[in-house]
Amino acid sequence: MGRINRTRLFRIVVLFAILSTLLLIQNLATRYHSSVYQLTPFNELQATYESTIATVSTNENIVLIDYKKCLNLNLTNGISSSHLSTCLNRLFVHSADHVAKITNVTGTISMAESHIPRDLYLLQSWLNDTTTKDNDLLKRFNLSRLSFNPENNLNDKYVYFTLKHIQQLDMIVQLNYSAVQNPVDIEIDRRRSSGKLTNLKISEFANIVNVRYGGEWCDHNYGSNLTAVVFVITKPDDFKIRSLIRQTWGRRFGTSTNSTIRLYFAFGMMPRNQKMEHGKQKQEQEQKEKQQKQKFSSQMIDRMIDEEWTQFSDIIQWSFEDGYYRLTIKSLAILRWTSVYCPRVPVVFKIDADCMLNYDNLNRFSQLVAHNASLTNKYYIYGNLWRRAAVIRSAKSKFYTSFHDYPMKIYPDYVGGPWLLAGSSLPLLLLRMAILHSMPALLWEDLYISGIVAQKLIDINFPLQRHYMYGFEYNVDLDKLDYCLFNRSIILTQAMNESNLESIWFRLSNLQTTTTTTFPNAIHLSESTTLRDNLQTKCIRTW
Repeated sequence: MGRINRTRLFRIVVLFAILSTLLLIQNLATRYHSSVYQLTPFNELQATYESTIATVSTNENIVLIDYKKCLNLNLTNGISSSHLSTCLNRLFVHSADHVAKITNVTGTISMAESHIPRDLYLLQSWLNDTTTKDNDLLKRFNLSRLSFNPENNLNDKYVYFTLKHIQQLDMIVQLNYSAVQNPVDIEIDRRRSSGKLTNLKISEFANIVNVRYGGEWCDHNYGSNLTAVVFVITKPDDFKIRSLIRQTWGRRFGTSTNSTIRLYFAFGMMPRNQKMEHGKQKQEQEQKEKQQKQKFSSQMIDRMIDEEWTQFSDIIQWSFEDGYYRLTIKSLAILRWTSVYCPRVPVVFKIDADCMLNYDNLNRFSQLVAHNASLTNKYYIYGNLWRRAAVIRSAKSKFYTSFHDYPMKIYPDYVGGPWLLAGSSLPLLLLRMAILHSMPALLWEDLYISGIVAQKLIDINFPLQRHYMYGFEYNVDLDKLDYCLFNRSIILTQAMNESNLESIWFRLSNLQTTTTTTFPNAIHLSESTTLRDNLQTKCIRTW
């Protein structure tokens, strides 16, 4: 017995020694990185960027109307709730009734128009601004409208407010930051020159304002007649996958008047060189795919994209260079596009090309979350929710993030891959918070948009919440993909590609229309009414 106790005690001592050694190594590594890299705390790093933006904007006579300061009043000692409420009422009006009452006093808006849902409305001071004619503001975005009267129409007022904000943000991203010796940009340039992946500088977002194809209204009422708008992330030369999506699950979507959900394919320009802007590190998988694809000249690709737009009108192309490590640029471009061309749409869904959507379930879910957002006066982000995810420090991982780019150990909660935004003004709010308060930008766009930028809104007590999305099938197993699974789902991810999408959809379509469908274990629906009813019950969504 004593011998057993000594053995057990020895094992405990050895285990304790191993754990102590690991903790010591971790502490030494942290001290090493801090001393060698002279890391700047993340909040100070972004504060440096905010200061640079403010300096350059002031030099260019751009006045920043910053709602962040207003919402942050309650974090300052000595500010009463009444002061905060007064400040918020000056900047935002979250109630349609309140807007109607205010505007009715002035005699410019009829009480009958109070059906407009709550969101962000035009600052009253901007309504009185006559420096820019209304039609001239539309022309800045290559837009036109037969009747545009923001003074007397709440819909037009909302759009006017949005375009004024976007106009300001466009000027900010296109300013000349090279004249200001920002230490963060200098460090990014130094690390890139040695072939390392880095965060993205604000100057790299300048071309999100340049829309080559797709710069037009999503519908005749600014998107308010739609249930949702879906953006499929592709590359410029992904002609085959875009065609397959249109022929399969995308047939129910599109730009036809019969669909209440618009679907667009989002991409930039072909990169000028293989290394792009991030040095020698590249995705091996992307390189293999490029080698397998037929080689087209850039001129031929441009002609094919032009023909694609003429035929389908469902693509959006910007003039920035496309690439895996530039997805954050594309995501901010999507937020901007939505704010300009579809500002009243209640739901925005960004997905990858390897996904499959169930139109009916997405339509139902979008209606539910939009109603909930309006009812609760809150905003929501849905997706595959990750909580307290650790930052990946292994250089072998494609998601490697250096201490320079993100010195914290844990990321904010975020939704990985596809993200769904509920609330008409949320794209504009995220875009503004990203440009003004969240630069430089992390490469991982889902984490950056739904995690870092969203958390900044939450930190100033903005009514934004993140939730897991029911009906989200992550990394689906194709062997288990049947009509029951599809019927219960909103989105199936990371399974579809050019080689299997058509056959998968054909199989699902046959299962859907055949009454004697063979299910797993060779059970036929026609064999028993009771058995058929039980199987159909299992196919019904539970969310």
